[in-house]
Amino acid sequence: MSTDNTIPRHRADRYAVFGASGAQGSAIVAALTEAGHAVRGVSRSGAASPVPGVENVAADLGDRDQVRRALEGVSHVSLTIPLCYDPDLVRRYAENVTAAAAEQGVGRVVLNSNTRIPAEPTEAAAFETRRVAEEIVLGGPVPAVVLRPSLYLENLLAPGVVDGVTNAGVLAYPLPAVTPVSWVSHADLGRGIAVALAEEADDLVGQTLDIGGPDLVGADLAAAVAAAAGKPLRFEPLDPAIFEQGLAGFLGADAAAGVAGLYHWVGRDPETAVMSGGTDGLKKLGVTPTSAADWSARQHAWAPMA
Repeated sequence: MSTDNTIPRHRADRYAVFGASGAQGSAIVAALTEAGHAVRGVSRSGAASPVPGVENVAADLGDRDQVRRALEGVSHVSLTIPLCYDPDLVRRYAENVTAAAAEQGVGRVVLNSNTRIPAEPTEAAAFETRRVAEEIVLGGPVPAVVLRPSLYLENLLAPGVVDGVTNAGVLAYPLPAVTPVSWVSHADLGRGIAVALAEEADDLVGQTLDIGGPDLVGADLAAAVAAAAGKPLRFEPLDPAIFEQGLAGFLGADAAAGVAGLYHWVGRDPETAVMSGGTDGLKKLGVTPTSAADWSARQHAWAPMA
């Protein structure tokens, strides 16, 4: 595969993207439309995708009949599980998609696990619910690929993070300063999924790929953002409990606990490598990772005043 971030163009099949109105889903839709594919955006509300030219339909992942109808005439499926950490619900979501995809003759499913997953079981629902989803998708009747991004660079655009950069000279994030992370952009995720869905990527079927950029610890990440912000920054670990409280205000307590559980787990093992090492996965997909420095330079949130 080439490594110029150009997604191969294919015949005009129809690609369904679950979660198309969300941040990751929008990036997946953008990559697929860039490659010339017809895209059906699927979300619970049927909200319009920010990407023009997309067919938008409503379907509740928990309702198999709705999922089946959403996949009528679809050849490929991208699945991102929403911010749900109830094991039974996540299992139902994954089972509904794999069953409906098989019934509708879908040729490939690519699951965005939305996280890395430790080799051994944990108490963190953020990991374990996605582990179950992976097992169901890879064990289902439709050829499948799983991508495991680490942490998204777009997380750094949260208001609290931006406020720290612009007003306090700190990059505050709920990770230990020594934890290596293979940060990845939404755009690189989208390009990776578009490639994994392609017919030319048959060699990827059945594989699980960790994806991301070069490993960075806290000081490295702060330096990348500092160059774009035009000011010195220091990395400041944020208490995951405080992070969770902030999330609860707009995600709700259950979703906030699910998301924050990942950070609580990492905080108990600061030198864990679970979030590191994603460049080989992107290379296998033919995607050149966007560096934290290049990504930061494109953001207006902390751009220095002229």
